[in-house]
Amino acid sequence: MEYVRFLSRELFPLTGKRPAKLHDPDLATLAAAGFGLWNPNAGALMLLPLGLGAADDVCRSFLQGLERTGLQPFPVQSLSERGPLEFAVRLLKRPGDLPRLFAERTNDRLTLQGFAEDAGSAADMASCALRALGQTLAAWGINVRRVERLTDDGFAVDLGVPADAGEEDGLISPTGSLYAPDSPLAAEPWQEASEEAQDLATPNCSTIDELAAFLSISPKRTVKSMCYTVGGKLAVVICRGDRQIDASKLKAAFGGAPFAPASDVELRAALGETAGYIGPAGLPDAVRLLADFSACECRNVVIGANRKGYHRTGAEWGRDFKTDWTADVTSVQIGDETPDGPLSACRWRRLVRVRPIDPAAAGEPSLVTSSAQGKRRIFPWRADVRLMSVLASAAACGKLARFVPFDLVLVSDDDVARTQFVSVLTEQNVRILEDDRPSPLTARAASCSPLGLPILTVSGGEAELTFPDGTRRPIGLTEISDLADLLANSRNQFSSL
Repeated sequence: MEYVRFLSRELFPLTGKRPAKLHDPDLATLAAAGFGLWNPNAGALMLLPLGLGAADDVCRSFLQGLERTGLQPFPVQSLSERGPLEFAVRLLKRPGDLPRLFAERTNDRLTLQGFAEDAGSAADMASCALRALGQTLAAWGINVRRVERLTDDGFAVDLGVPADAGEEDGLISPTGSLYAPDSPLAAEPWQEASEEAQDLATPNCSTIDELAAFLSISPKRTVKSMCYTVGGKLAVVICRGDRQIDASKLKAAFGGAPFAPASDVELRAALGETAGYIGPAGLPDAVRLLADFSACECRNVVIGANRKGYHRTGAEWGRDFKTDWTADVTSVQIGDETPDGPLSACRWRRLVRVRPIDPAAAGEPSLVTSSAQGKRRIFPWRADVRLMSVLASAAACGKLARFVPFDLVLVSDDDVARTQFVSVLTEQNVRILEDDRPSPLTARAASCSPLGLPILTVSGGEAELTFPDGTRRPIGLTEISDLADLLANSRNQFSSL
């Protein structure tokens, strides 16, 4: 093993500075540490040797973590947009071929594609993989949070971390639980003592805000109706008046069918001149009614009266309107209550997404096994890991050194003392990255700080070790042996040396 590497001979352009136009501080740390070059045109890092090695290390650790749980991933390279599915349709022919798990690394993505004989087994495998990935991230000191999603093509579970420059808009509870707008979180319906329903003239009140102001009530006490065309038919979707429809959840409720807001022409044909005053009571049989959970079981609310210029007060679920078609179709929003308290806005970074059933592969007609009992469908699941997001999260929590193949950085302008220190350190198998570039010691040390490694500065016959937390300690040759053991055994605990 080579224990001394010279920075002048490596393609690690350490600068200690944030690249221009890169506003994500965690990705900026990766760039400053020489993991990659920022490409503003692509909005991504182009990986250099240090970054490629780190990505390989992340993949290897994830696969080893999966094996410890009993899942055996088979590394493949499909060279196809369909990924490991190309292997599955050719290799999985009999029931005995299942279960199976393929792993493919493409650029900064690791794809895990699993296959099982039934939906329950696929979900169990996906859950096992999710735990293994989460445990590996936790072992690196990355405190990931589980985020459940009702996406437009099915249920998914993400592992993410709060990040000011993260790519996802989200919400966070007082205890740190993360939510996405499409997370399953049902709002409570408005419930007051029952009253008799009656139609009330509400001129110029075609919006919820106008209606609430006219009646001097909270928008929460109203139930609004939105109209969509789905498969050529009209559907009315109702929810509490202060809620917003989430497109992903709505598409899932529509079974993945394409939909669009109903046009004025379609509304007039089905409901007459009632736009702005449509309500769930007394709809024509041809119109399907979908209720968000925030509208179910509501009492004493205001709904559209299906008459222009009129609303109905005192309306009640089960007495005045009802539907068996119910779903969570509204976005999670600021102030929503959770078991941990109300939600506030945040940004977060997604590291992993797991789908217990992979919708892209589930429709593959060749994904079947044959036996004496006939042909049976194979159930696929999938996990996608963003390697750069993992490394960025490691940088954010000061754990980047875990992915750097060195134990310390050496900067020196004293050849004699430097030779002595290197000799003792290499005898102890300490891996050294020596910054031998022709610049002042302080400048070299500063440029190497993003690596998160201890920096040994040798000058004028003296040496000083600077730890990642900023503490400094003079070091003599007689202390190097003990120091080397600590560095080799616990690179992530430098502050305890």
